[in-house]
Amino acid sequence: MRNKLRCGCHICKVERSLFASLNAPQGLERFSRLILASPVIQGFTSPSALVAHLHAKQTGESPHSSAAQILGAILQTGSAIDDFELSQSLLVLAFTPTIHRTYWELRAWFRELEPEDIAQQVFALFLQLTASAPVEMLNHHIAFVLAQALHRNAVRWAKREQLKLLERERLLEQRTRPIEPIEDAHFESISLLREFLDYSVRIGILSEFERDLLIRVKVGGFVAKEVLERHTVLSPKAVHVRIQRIMKRLQDVAWEFPRANENSAQPLDSIEPKGTKIFQKV
Repeated sequence: MRNKLRCGCHICKVERSLFASLNAPQGLERFSRLILASPVIQGFTSPSALVAHLHAKQTGESPHSSAAQILGAILQTGSAIDDFELSQSLLVLAFTPTIHRTYWELRAWFRELEPEDIAQQVFALFLQLTASAPVEMLNHHIAFVLAQALHRNAVRWAKREQLKLLERERLLEQRTRPIEPIEDAHFESISLLREFLDYSVRIGILSEFERDLLIRVKVGGFVAKEVLERHTVLSPKAVHVRIQRIMKRLQDVAWEFPRANENSAQPLDSIEPKGTKIFQKV
């Protein structure tokens, strides 16, 4: 009997609540209208008796109609007396063993999902299936068809939800993961170059003008024509010659720079933005 199989899960809580509602005076009155509208279920005196019969094994000696006929009658009669809620409550109680089994299978297979979400979705899927059950199926293998459809749709839903949950967790992990500094050899080289040029200005190797010119060409990636837009006193050829002279002076003192040995600085002419020409030959 179901009384011995009940546990404290969400499915069993709903089952107990439905039984309490249908066995209350108002529920019994609604049930009496249902059995009067259908000869197939007139032999049952209460919702509990009807559900107990549907849960019991069929021995062939029962005076009542078959389970398939009763289930079909509940669906059809509920619509006929305009009490669809009653018929669905009875169907949920009738299929509680199937719903309960499906719920626990999903709990075991998809541990990432919340038990309450699983229970709500299994109930929702079952009610959708009963609401859309074709008339020609009502008296033929209805229990088997509904059970199979419920299990199949519930597993599909759980797989989709699991994928969504894993994706949300992945995105959350990416957002909360500390941003680690990225080693950028090119950036460090440019930083070292700027320090070296500042040092060269301080000790009188370069003028401010020459420092600015070298940074525009070596760091900014400007070509001679672009440099001339700001320094119109120089011709393209003059820019080229000036850069060469600056580089020669700097190479002579590069290894005297305080950070040279510490950072193993590369020769300055290797510091060059990717994909840009240093200057235009004329």
